[in-house]
Amino acid sequence: MDKNHEARRAILHNIQQEFNAPLAAIGQLVERITVVQEDQQATLLAQLRQESSRLMGLTDNLQLLTRLELEEWQPAIHTC
Repeated sequence: MDKNHEARRAILHNIQQEFNAPLAAIGQLVERITVVQEDQQATLLAQLRQESSRLMGLTDNLQLLTRLELEEWQPAIHTC
C-alpha cells in the first residue's frame, strides 16, 4: 500500500471517529430526555444543540476539504 493510500485511509478513519462521538452523544441525550424531569430537559436540549453544532462544523470542514481537493475553492481577494 503506498503512502498516499495509507494517508487517505488514516484521514477517513479519523473522520469516522470525529463523527461517532457527537452522534453517540446525541443518541444518548435523546434517550435521556424522554425519561428526565421537565426541569432537566433544558440542560439536555442545550447539550443536544452543542453536539449538533459540532456535527455541523465537521460537515462544513468536510465540504471545504472536498472543495480544496477538487480545486473548486478560491480564496477571497481583498483589495485595499
